Amino acid sequence: MKKTLLFLINICAAMFITVNGYADTTIYGCKDADGETLHFTNVPAPGRKCRIIFREKTETDVYPMRQKTVKNIRLPADKIIFVDEKINKIDNSTAGLKKFYDAIEQARNNALQKIIIYHLGDSHVSASTFPKQIEALLQDELLIKNNSVPAEKSANLNYYAFGSSGKTIEFFAASEHMANSVASLKPHLIIITLGTNDAFARLSYEGAMARLKRLTAIMQSASPQSSILFTLPADCFYQGKNTNPYIGIIRRAFIDFCNRNRCAFWDLYQIMGGTQSMESWMSKGLSSADGVHFTEAGYAYQGSLLVGALKKGYLQYLQWAK
Repeated sequence: MKKTLLFLINICAAMFITVNGYADTTIYGCKDADGETLHFTNVPAPGRKCRIIFREKTETDVYPMRQKTVKNIRLPADKIIFVDEKINKIDNSTAGLKKFYDAIEQARNNALQKIIIYHLGDSHVSASTFPKQIEALLQDELLIKNNSVPAEKSANLNYYAFGSSGKTIEFFAASEHMANSVASLKPHLIIITLGTNDAFARLSYEGAMARLKRLTAIMQSASPQSSILFTLPADCFYQGKNTNPYIGIIRRAFIDFCNRNRCAFWDLYQIMGGTQSMESWMSKGLSSADGVHFTEAGYAYQGSLLVGALKKGYLQYLQWAK
């Protein structure tokens, strides 16, 4: 009976990940046959060597895991939501991402062989499709060197990601292990995808500003050479309603904090259409039935949009550098 119950629990957990696309709070690191580390999962991969690397209560051995590169996911036309290219942009791009763009320029001119990105966040990151799409497109579209160098000899992109369902700004700001990971990796770019759970917790504007200040200071202290990019939370459902009224408070805190401190940010809320836009994304099959998370197609589309915004920011940087 106990074995049957455990079996059913494991099956339900696997279905939970497959349908909703986000991980639970016990996280495993698994390796495939050739020893390459896979992305986080809360269900051990059958037949593969796995170990628990994170538990919510102990926060023991929290380390970012290397992404397993995937090909660019291309969406059919009927899945696309129109996004105004003027809106899909990185605010404070040149000031906030200069160190990252400097590294890209060095890589494209054969002066740097490796670009390191560390993407941390909540369930939107642990779903894995969002960071994987960013990785695939950046490697293909932004790290290709000049025409005199074959594409296969372009700089390598080492993309690491850590995402955990339900986590807030405060969790990452208080995580010594996360700061140690950043200090160890010394990434050229840190992407921070947070805010949704803070909105559900009804965090105040002042509370969000204080936590963002703390988190940014910790990241900058751990890795002064890193650029930081915040991706703002999306529109989402709340208690059965088609928009979360508390997202606006958190979004305003992100925007004000970033503008005051010249931090780069990508406003997904505005890009996807603002208030009640999650309903439109759901109608296209881009969001999950909970109205909070996205489908694989939705996360892939977000990744494509973010890379498009980064490319525009890079071109602006080149104009500024002349």
